[in-house]
Amino acid sequence: FPPASNKVLHRQGTDLHMIFPLQISQAILGATVYVPTLEGDVAVDVSPGTQHGDTQRIKGHGIRDVNGAAVGDQVVHFVVEIP
Repeated sequence: FPPASNKVLHRQGTDLHMIFPLQISQAILGATVYVPTLEGDVAVDVSPGTQHGDTQRIKGHGIRDVNGAAVGDQVVHFVVEIP
């Protein structure tokens, strides 16, 4: 998906995508981080050994389908920041 210049969320169908920076210690050891969503912050458990570019889905935090039947997910793309 295209890089986010000044946008936090990028829509793809009913899913929302975002880039979320991780400190290298969070990626190596694992951590609980708070990811902003349209409905407020959600706690996400980052697994130990998370790599740059790994993704995690937050079910039901995307956009509601036009027909109103389904709700998309928010996909978090982790970017490991190396000092």
